[in-house]
Amino acid sequence: MTLKNKATLLAALIGAGLIVLGTAWKERTKVDPTDYLTFEHVVHTGDSLWSLCERYSGYEDLQTIIERVREDNGICNPGSLQPGQKIKVRVRKGNR
Repeated sequence: MTLKNKATLLAALIGAGLIVLGTAWKERTKVDPTDYLTFEHVVHTGDSLWSLCERYSGYEDLQTIIERVREDNGICNPGSLQPGQKIKVRVRKGNR
């Protein structure tokens, strides 16, 4: 086996190892759905997605909560909230 072939094999093994480690790390850091508290909020006149999420944010990053609320509720345009609309807000436990 030539030196070039050995180097190629070594690089492939290292790359495969990094992929396996990355996958294992991602699985280890997944958040369990039970790690969240879910609140249902009825939108009132003057509510914004920012103000609504801020009420429940505790110590969790507000942008993270806003992104989660948009995804969970199918909100494409955060300025389109309507009075009476029900919004589910999920926050990490221990942050409230």
